[in-house]
Amino acid sequence: MEKVHLKTIATQVRGVSYKPEDLGKEYIDGFVPLLRAGNIGYSTVSNLDDLVYVSEKNVSKHQYLQRGDILIAASSGSIDIVGKSVYIEESQGFTFGAFCKVVRPKKELVNPKYVSFYFQTDYYRKKISNLAQGANINNLKNEHIDNLEIPLPDLETQNKIVAILDKAKAIVNKREETIRKYDELLRAVFLDMFGDPVRNEKGWEKISLGELGLGDWKSGGTPIRSNRDFFAGQIPWVTSGELNDLYISSTKEKISQEAVEQSNAKLIPENSLLIGMYDTAALKSSINTIPLTCNQAIAYSQIDEQICKILYVHTAIQIGKDYFKSNQRGVRQQNLNLSMIKKITFPKPPIALQEMFVDRFNFILSAKNKIKKFRDQSQNLLKSLTQQVFSERITFDVDIELEALINAIDLDKNDEANEIDSVINDLTFVQRLIDRLAEQQFEDKDQYAKAKYILFRMLKEEKDLAKQVFRDNKIHLTLQNETT
Repeated sequence: MEKVHLKTIATQVRGVSYKPEDLGKEYIDGFVPLLRAGNIGYSTVSNLDDLVYVSEKNVSKHQYLQRGDILIAASSGSIDIVGKSVYIEESQGFTFGAFCKVVRPKKELVNPKYVSFYFQTDYYRKKISNLAQGANINNLKNEHIDNLEIPLPDLETQNKIVAILDKAKAIVNKREETIRKYDELLRAVFLDMFGDPVRNEKGWEKISLGELGLGDWKSGGTPIRSNRDFFAGQIPWVTSGELNDLYISSTKEKISQEAVEQSNAKLIPENSLLIGMYDTAALKSSINTIPLTCNQAIAYSQIDEQICKILYVHTAIQIGKDYFKSNQRGVRQQNLNLSMIKKITFPKPPIALQEMFVDRFNFILSAKNKIKKFRDQSQNLLKSLTQQVFSERITFDVDIELEALINAIDLDKNDEANEIDSVINDLTFVQRLIDRLAEQQFEDKDQYAKAKYILFRMLKEEKDLAKQVFRDNKIHLTLQNETT
């Protein structure tokens, strides 16, 4: 398959630059919603409750997002954020900030979604991470993107690939939407029990984070990256970009004891509250379940749970964080410091009521975690299939391969002796198996019986892949993401 440089099939558009006075937190006439790196989710635009708005006088015509654009985080203090991308399904009048850029595929040459899936591959992530690393900030330059090589089949093949990958992505999106609904439920439970933590309409006594800390609030430090031994240890080291989940039980990087001793990265006891202080991570919070260290962009302290439960504090901060940020330093500045963190104040309801909230929180969290497990499985399937496409291992002689896998089944043997992972771990085969069963496309009854055997095992062992639905007085088989 031919490989081409990305610059031959796409152009790049730089993000919008602006002055502080050109930015606002609420929509008014003459302003445009502006996406930043924090709005780039795994498969969709996210965190739309954290939008800012920029004066339209700063936005040129080509800087409005168009359907088919690929929005990329181009500059960040965290290498994990640089290079993140999302495909723009609809324009909706958005623009994007100076720390981002857009890759705009030439639709007459390439299917834009095909290109967008390339930006989800491990190959791309590793390539960009190596290219973008800087001394103080990580930057993705135009030439980094222009010189990427991408396999380019003909448009018909691209369309087939997109159809397959879209099915896998739809499953991921469905799981993500369910997770968001659980987050909305947690918020609703909090507001019902305690009211808004900013307005405090229930008149609770108030308390500050400074009063809740067991000891003083501190921030971490970053060891010298040029010393490789510093990042060759076993002590977990967390960056603000990892403050996405409620609990942190592992980190991408680990440092040595020597690195701790020669930097400000002090060992943080487990069950501490970690709070981001800068940029899009400002006031994101997580709780560590293991002792670890952190960088200087994170404030941390243990919480006195005789006064306030840590889950209550975490939730109060997340619900009120927009106000807490603007009240500390003004609406146009996101960076906070330790003094500002300690001054954040919110209601202190009775501890017994907080304990009831913790019980409800954990019940909802348990259900949410089950969905996250299914989401992760779906992401792995999508990732595996995408890797096959762009490493040029995928073939569209699907029926030939599927028939070989079906014919390998021996119905006289038990399940342990019949391997079906090659089918159920590839959504291409799963979809084609379902289609062929629906259309009765088999050479003989023996092959049909083997295909049914694979399907029934899949329905039993991998319930998140396919389902049976009753429609038009018949039972139909579909992938989980398809509507009934």
